[in-house]
Amino acid sequence: MCASEVWASPPQLECRQSDQSWSLCRIGQRLPGEDWFLEIGPQRVDFLHNGSGRMTMRIGEKGIWQSVEPRWTADQSLCWGDICARGQIPLD
Repeated sequence: MCASEVWASPPQLECRQSDQSWSLCRIGQRLPGEDWFLEIGPQRVDFLHNGSGRMTMRIGEKGIWQSVEPRWTADQSLCWGDICARGQIPLD
């Protein structure tokens, strides 16, 4: 298992699932741009990107991997499926 990237100053992020309220969340990267996760309270959401445009996401350790397409919303949130984040999102 690879160590997650640590920032000198962690990005300030808020996340939500579906229409839930925004809450503080944490992002971690095992391989920047390829393998990362969001921690939203006790919930962990994992993401994989294979470099050819295919992105998958799973909610929870035992969740099923599903294809998702990232999209920007009018309020400048970045969403994958029904998971959205806003704030200082490291994109590299």
